[in-house]
Amino acid sequence: ETYTLNIKDIGTGGFIDKFEGLTDADSTMVWGKDDTTVFYITMDEQHRPYKAHKHTVGTDVKEDVLLYEEDDELFSVQIEKSQDEKYLFITSASKETTEVRYISLDEGGTEINLVAKRRKKVLYDVEHREGKFYISTNVGGLPNLQLVSCDVKPNCENDWTIVVDENDGVLFDGG
Repeated sequence: ETYTLNIKDIGTGGFIDKFEGLTDADSTMVWGKDDTTVFYITMDEQHRPYKAHKHTVGTDVKEDVLLYEEDDELFSVQIEKSQDEKYLFITSASKETTEVRYISLDEGGTEINLVAKRRKKVLYDVEHREGKFYISTNVGGLPNLQLVSCDVKPNCENDWTIVVDENDGVLFDGG
């Protein structure tokens, strides 16, 4: 399936933006920090989501910024905003491996940083809260996921520490 991306004013029923000429979009569209920016994904010939783009509402799609392109055909690209809406996460994932990049939406949404480099058979998912990344991961060959955290900074995989509740101990130990 391919999708046509449009932004419609539900008050007037008119279109604000019609993404003219964009023919290979998937169904993902994520708003930026405000109503002037959206992020979206395009697909290759096999309908694999593989490119993440930044679009300024009302401009020609030819002016859109390519943020990330996944060259490995085993991986697909996904985007989502952190729950606190401070970061956009660009995830490249296969069935056994993930790699996550992030963009600060407070800083304009163009500088891309890597959370942790791709490691074979290591899955991880990232969320943000109060200056920290919270990461569920199977790093270390765990059969299940554990919850770790670290300060927000690029390439932070060596700083991951297991999240411990002072009353209950380790929340998710991955075992």
